[in-house]
Amino acid sequence: MFAPFLLSAMTLAPLPTEARRDVPSADAPPALPAAGFAPLNLPFPTLGGMQFWGDVTHRAGWRIQRHAVTGHYRLLDDWDLRRAWGDRAACEAALAQEIAARNLPRPAGDVVILLHGMIRSGKCFARLAADLRTAGFTTVAVDYPSTRQSLRASAAMLDEITDRLVRDQDADDPVRLHFVCHSAGGIVLRAWGELQDDSVPVGRSVLLGVPNHGAAMADALRGMPLVGDSLNFLWGAAAAEISRGEGTLSALPAPRGTFATIAGCRGVASGYNPLIEGDDDGTVAVAEAHLVGEADHLSVRGAGHSFLMMNPEIRAATVRFLQGSTLSEPAD
Repeated sequence: MFAPFLLSAMTLAPLPTEARRDVPSADAPPALPAAGFAPLNLPFPTLGGMQFWGDVTHRAGWRIQRHAVTGHYRLLDDWDLRRAWGDRAACEAALAQEIAARNLPRPAGDVVILLHGMIRSGKCFARLAADLRTAGFTTVAVDYPSTRQSLRASAAMLDEITDRLVRDQDADDPVRLHFVCHSAGGIVLRAWGELQDDSVPVGRSVLLGVPNHGAAMADALRGMPLVGDSLNFLWGAAAAEISRGEGTLSALPAPRGTFATIAGCRGVASGYNPLIEGDDDGTVAVAEAHLVGEADHLSVRGAGHSFLMMNPEIRAATVRFLQGSTLSEPAD
């Protein structure tokens, strides 16, 4: 009976329509290979990371990733070919060579950072990212190992990325960061805000189906025999962090800058999921997606949780808001 809801909640795999793009397993980093370790580097195809790799540096589609278990690093190009691997210093040196050889541009202007949810990757934003680039934004689809570390650890990883983007920015066209987050990605953004001061410029953010007050669905599943154990195994520390009873989310600040929330819904009081009170997108209640301080909100009928970032209405609303307008189309 609950199988469809369990599948919706876990979002077990990236969807077949998604294009390419994908820190340590605990809050403390694992032991790293010896400094100066420089193995033989041959271009090697990868899937971009998924659940065992987390991005720590981005530059014009190239990125350095850290493995969640071993702690070693690799450099991927903009086609997810591995160009170098080893320790951080070796990968940074390889990236510096590529920047010089290929004249990779510095970060500049309006940059939108895309943060995926649980058991997903940056691949899920392919269509929205294309819309944003058409509108003149630069996009950075960040991958983090959502099931291998806490959301706060993922926020610390995001902090590395944003600091580097600002440090490397074009002095003639300074970076202004915006964010689009799906589900648990919004919690990562809020946790990142705890680490920030005014040195990183933040513009606008859109939160898609983010359980800002905790997810009743997660609480219900964690309370079921066997199912709860499976959820804890699959989601790791994040399973507790997104639960309503843990108190983690209430302590987090709202996103910096101006932000809006978007929720999927059925359009009736009972919603889709009997495990959730009120209307919902199958996984997150509309009420859970709201957050004090939001500048705008949009509920989209028929938009399911796993597909929010692919919904044409939501994509258009997101672009409008990041451009400085409202989520809904202005009346003629």
